[in-house]
Amino acid sequence: VAKELQKYCVSYSQSVKSIHADCKQRFGFSTSYYGDMPVSLTYHSDWTVQQNLKYILPRLSCALADGWYAAHRLLKTEKELSELRKTLTGVVDKLLHEHHILP
Repeated sequence: VAKELQKYCVSYSQSVKSIHADCKQRFGFSTSYYGDMPVSLTYHSDWTVQQNLKYILPRLSCALADGWYAAHRLLKTEKELSELRKTLTGVVDKLLHEHHILP
């Protein structure tokens, strides 16, 4: 179990760092609750499996909460953008039809 947990920590940390770098490249930032530092998992070989799990599981829980927060923030932003598009469409229609202002 200890060896598998250690492998998982390495794999998870590499995956998170890759995702973090991809977000920085694609979007220019990748901030989260943890600031600009990706959350990695470290397996402590001098600890028992139970001690490692007590350290790792809360970090995974925080990462999950961070993902939920980001997803909800995205949904809220998409809704706000949709409303803004409708408003701008109305303004453009009004300028074109009522005031005869052409682009």
